Amino acid sequence: MANPINSVSFTPPADGTLICTASFSVQQTGTSSDWGADDPRTHMRLTRDSDSAQLQIGPDQPCTRTRAAQIYRTTFACSASDGAQTVRVEGAGGAPGTAINYWDITLTVELIKR
Repeated sequence: MANPINSVSFTPPADGTLICTASFSVQQTGTSSDWGADDPRTHMRLTRDSDSAQLQIGPDQPCTRTRAAQIYRTTFACSASDGAQTVRVEGAGGAPGTAINYWDITLTVELIKR
């Protein structure tokens, strides 16, 4: 299965607020029956393309062990002076031997100019 597209790149024409919405299916898989203290989760990250610097990261949202459709929405302050940027949906955490798998990702990023 091909990897889903999990990011959107853009160059903002002005400063403003990004409204980022992702709908996706997600499932935790692996051999561990105990996810431990670091439960798998999803978040969005805003990075500057020129040097891959993290500009902002959104709050964590828990994943699920069974395949389930989810919606994640967050906002980021955006500066045109940062140039080309990328918003990415990504997984984090989880016990060793586990993975966070995504399907059917739809990612929308809207800029509300100041």
